[in-house]
Amino acid sequence: GENPRTNIYVSLPQGFTSANSEVYIRYVPEKAIAFLPANSTLQKFTTDGSNYQVVKGRALKILAVAKINNQYFYAEVNINSIQDNHEVNIQSMTQTDEQGLKNKITQFSNS
Repeated sequence: GENPRTNIYVSLPQGFTSANSEVYIRYVPEKAIAFLPANSTLQKFTTDGSNYQVVKGRALKILAVAKINNQYFYAEVNINSIQDNHEVNIQSMTQTDEQGLKNKITQFSNS
């Protein structure tokens, strides 16, 4: 079709897993947020193996959030244009508090 689709793969730093982390994606400028499933085989958060894919060429925001031992972390990535089998390797997560994380999620939803 006119909107070719592809998979996106998001890797988090060591210790950040599907057990303690979640990854959300949002097309810019749309408001709707999608949850990026974890793929235990690939050890990544990805559309691969799920029932949806992302649209090539679209701008996308990614928000990774985590809670480990009552500590809260996040990372944000902006993609200007989704490429074929787009790989995102998040190198570090920023520590915050619970309110800070809630604020970050709200901001992500509305930015």
